[in-house]
Amino acid sequence: MWRRPPGRVEATVPPPVHYRLTELGLSLEEPLSALRVWAETHMPEIDHSNRLADASPRSAVDHRCW
Repeated sequence: MWRRPPGRVEATVPPPVHYRLTELGLSLEEPLSALRVWAETHMPEIDHSNRLADASPRSAVDHRCW
């Protein structure tokens, strides 16, 4: 999903490499933005749940996915 733009050459050692997202990669911009907004909106709930889980005794199997 990353592509190097053609025709860009710089006279430095080592030469830098520039990449940009393809159209497919750019198509992720809207869903990833929605995920960020969701996470920011629900962060207090997520933090509260994590604090509760951290304070509770752990069972033999920790069911949280990290």
